[in-house]
Amino acid sequence: MLKTNHLLYDSYSYIWVFDNLSSKMHKLVVVFIFFFSTSVFAQGEANFWFFGENSGLNFNKGIGEPSPISGSLNTFEGCSSFSTKEGELLFYSDGTSVWNKSHELMPNGTDLKGHPSSTQSAMIIPRPAHTNEYYLFTVGSRVDDGEFGFNYYTIDMSQEGGLGDVVSGPIDLSDGKSDEWTEKVAAIKGKECNTYWVISCVGNEFYTYKVTSSGVSETPVVSTVSFTAIDRRGYLKISPDGKKIAIAHMRSVEGNRRSNGRLFMYDFNDETGVVTNQRNLPLVAPGINPYGVEFSSNSEKLYIHGSNDYYSDVPSEYNNPNNHWSTLYQFDLGFNNIADVIASRRIIDSRNLYRGALQLGPDRKIYRTLAASYNEGSPFLGVIENPENDGLASNYKHNKISLNGNNATQGLPPFIASIFYQIEITGTDTSGKVNVLNDQTIDLCIGDDLLVSPKILTGNVVYNWFYNGAPFSNASNISFTNVSLSDNGLYSLIVTKTDVCGITSTSEGEFTLKVHEIPVANKPLDIEVCDGDLDGFYVFDLHSLKDSEILDGQNPFEFDVRYYKSRADALAKNNEIVDFYTNITRFGKDEIFARIQNVGNTNCYELTNFTLHVFETPNPPLKIEVLGKCDTNNIGTDTDGISVFNLREKETEILNGQAA
Repeated sequence: MLKTNHLLYDSYSYIWVFDNLSSKMHKLVVVFIFFFSTSVFAQGEANFWFFGENSGLNFNKGIGEPSPISGSLNTFEGCSSFSTKEGELLFYSDGTSVWNKSHELMPNGTDLKGHPSSTQSAMIIPRPAHTNEYYLFTVGSRVDDGEFGFNYYTIDMSQEGGLGDVVSGPIDLSDGKSDEWTEKVAAIKGKECNTYWVISCVGNEFYTYKVTSSGVSETPVVSTVSFTAIDRRGYLKISPDGKKIAIAHMRSVEGNRRSNGRLFMYDFNDETGVVTNQRNLPLVAPGINPYGVEFSSNSEKLYIHGSNDYYSDVPSEYNNPNNHWSTLYQFDLGFNNIADVIASRRIIDSRNLYRGALQLGPDRKIYRTLAASYNEGSPFLGVIENPENDGLASNYKHNKISLNGNNATQGLPPFIASIFYQIEITGTDTSGKVNVLNDQTIDLCIGDDLLVSPKILTGNVVYNWFYNGAPFSNASNISFTNVSLSDNGLYSLIVTKTDVCGITSTSEGEFTLKVHEIPVANKPLDIEVCDGDLDGFYVFDLHSLKDSEILDGQNPFEFDVRYYKSRADALAKNNEIVDFYTNITRFGKDEIFARIQNVGNTNCYELTNFTLHVFETPNPPLKIEVLGKCDTNNIGTDTDGISVFNLREKETEILNGQAA
């Protein structure tokens, strides 16, 4: 992570995957880790979380895991918190109460119209162009003495010596439909300057309210969709790029605990606020009822926390952890065809758990609550370490984050999705193919080329690249040509941009370049053997026979040798000869291809080949008849005892049925 004297440790990871780079006889797979932050929509605003039973996390450390902290909030589900862009806590809420950074109740900060048993009971939005004013949107729930509905309050942080005061509200946004309102709210930065969109849902309508420097618009944008939200529970999230919406409905039939839940994805227009293009993403039993949803920071993966939503009127049964089951799903949103998106569904984890939230963090990891039942929380959070990766490579870690004795319950604080938006970085390979790069370390082979390009930005943009902390380049792109081991190291990027709105933001990035050696494939001698059992086939231990000859002194712990029946297989690493090899052609020649490759990057390799020739072992008879002849060259006079023999006369007998 970048360490500068003018930037806080509020960077977040941006991940790329780069494939099909090639040079000579090797193929390149490249993986980057980038970290970004912005001075306006920096993730510092999401650096403090408060949730569950007095639990919290502080992400301000910037390196390693977030630190567990304690707060005054105690909630079964909904919660929200907000900090300055520099990462200083401002206040937090469960939708009914508001606590300041000293963990004390704000004036007028009680009896608000949210509810701690509402899925997303609160969402905090800064008022654009007003340094000290914030809006707290609340979503209610009819539990105990609660009520449904969608409202907002204004908080002035200049009051109470900077600790804040709830100065107005509630303002009802329910449009006369509070009794049908769901427990969902999400927010995103608008395409227009100094705007946000705040979105909620009732029935089959999305209500989208524009927030500007003038305040919250009294006229919402209403988008009608085909599915009517019956069950109010479940999260609503917007992708960080502002293009997609995911919404979880835990049940599809009101009051019917046996009906399956529904998960939908929509398109969102961040200029108009309109929601369109409904698509159903089916889940599978038993974790078939969606609750928590979250996008990866590059907006390419969608994660779902689904459960069996077990219910019983008997409290001991309902709160028995053995009766609850949850599944963590991943969908790949990089496909244009919804059928392909559905087919990409992968189960990341499945076990006895109650329903729970998913929330993207400033470190670009996704955090998961692990409640055992409605009443029994957990002192740990699960973490998806690499959300941009496919399937199990997303690296889910259960019970990863300790909460220092406090419990998480079902909810985590939602944030303005734009906080986690990443600038796109692309890589161009030697064939001219352009790829979006995602995740981890860059593995190159000696001699490879790579062009790294940040997304084209409008406005006044300044680029600064650094190599191992020293100035490297002021160009937007950096080009690697014929890389060598001397190119290994840390490459860091700082981009400063003043956009058309007059807003200055800073994006930071870094990646580590690791170059691997290409081995030498020494040409081995052909193998010629005689087959003693005469069946025409011979079993070869290729590794014992040829590894050392092909390596010829190269380190076997750095390079390994693999064998294949064809050049095509050796190039593609298909159909490897894993164990012993038996020749295919009886008493014939087989060509074998050897691939010697770098263990650290198997795409750094060379090929060689050799021939296996199996010969038939001679099988003469045990006894050969004597070849005799009388000395009759000159009858009666030749007594020299010498005669001429034609040895070919014995060939058939000696061959003993074998071919000549």
